[in-house]
Amino acid sequence: MENSSVSWKSPMNEEEDIVFDAQPTLYYQLYNTYLNQEKKNKQAVYIVFKSHLRMYQERSLPVKTPSYIGFLGYQKSFKWGKNKLNLALETGHYSNGQSRCAWDANIEDGTEECKAAFDAITDNTDLAAIYNRNSGNFSINLSKIILQYVIPQSKSKDVNNYAIAHRFNLMLGRNHENFAFLFDIGRENNGGDIQFVGDNFIQVATESFFSASKKFDLSIKNELEYIHGTHPSINPWRYTFSVNVFPLDWVTAFQVAFSSGHDNYNYRIVDSGNQFTIGVRWDLFDRSQYK
Repeated sequence: MENSSVSWKSPMNEEEDIVFDAQPTLYYQLYNTYLNQEKKNKQAVYIVFKSHLRMYQERSLPVKTPSYIGFLGYQKSFKWGKNKLNLALETGHYSNGQSRCAWDANIEDGTEECKAAFDAITDNTDLAAIYNRNSGNFSINLSKIILQYVIPQSKSKDVNNYAIAHRFNLMLGRNHENFAFLFDIGRENNGGDIQFVGDNFIQVATESFFSASKKFDLSIKNELEYIHGTHPSINPWRYTFSVNVFPLDWVTAFQVAFSSGHDNYNYRIVDSGNQFTIGVRWDLFDRSQYK
């Protein structure tokens, strides 16, 4: 499951200073056997809704081009000795709900004029220079396969006395036109957006939890993402290194992070550079549950 967060980020584009960045995530379970301790077959069907909201100092009331991501998901877990392997399949829609053309703020999205602006873009075009940052529409459907391997470790029977625990994530995804590959819903200008933001993507992530003291836990996280088929002016890579400090018995962590590569706020993938983050994140589970 993805974590919710609120943070300040340094800008990747000199024209847009970020006041705050918020990523609230909600899960609604349709079917769940994880709470049944007697059942060995652990699986769940769920709906996840994730928003990504940014307030900028320039022309932002109070947020600009907010992202909305909705997934239908299925998850199943397998024991691997003392460790655990989790598999998740998710399919859904990702958009920012804007009404204007992404490449010309004076044109309505979906019109012949907007299509002409799209057709005028070549491999030599700098998308960051022409993107409509105030009201440009972004819309794609996408699906993901996620594998997670969890290695819990404990020094003793005391659940708060474990030494270190690891999580390894591999995500394989694809941006596509039809919802769930089958239904002609939520397409809008998907085909055009996919031509720029790419089709297949892969993300590898590791996170290690340390019991650093009797007052707090510490985690170190690395994330690396690559997107295939992006426009030549878009950097297909993104790397993030973060350090998270959890006061004991809290699910809230204080976070410091450094990112390099493309931005991850819908069509601001056209921006690229280095970014620093300071904020808080919320885990759904206390680290003692990884014992």
